Amino acid sequence: MDPITDQISRISEKLTRLVRDFRNLQKENVRLRHELDRKTQYLEQALEKNAVLERQAGILQASASMSTDKTGKEMGKVIEHYIREIDRCIAKLEE
Repeated sequence: MDPITDQISRISEKLTRLVRDFRNLQKENVRLRHELDRKTQYLEQALEKNAVLERQAGILQASASMSTDKTGKEMGKVIEHYIREIDRCIAKLEE
């Protein structure tokens, strides 16, 4: 074979490998993007759940620290406020 044909053959082989590697990297990139999307969604859900749990903990602490001299009507208003807030959080989670 003449040297030019050899060089063209080597270049062609390298180009073929380069294209194959590029396609493999594209596939891996798509897979990693999907994985990132799933993990981002999981993180958002976990953060929302954490916020709800923190609010519930605050409600429990508030109810435990409420003084006994409050009337039942006042306590009922406070509890209703917390229940509305929890319902709004649940509605956001269901969106």
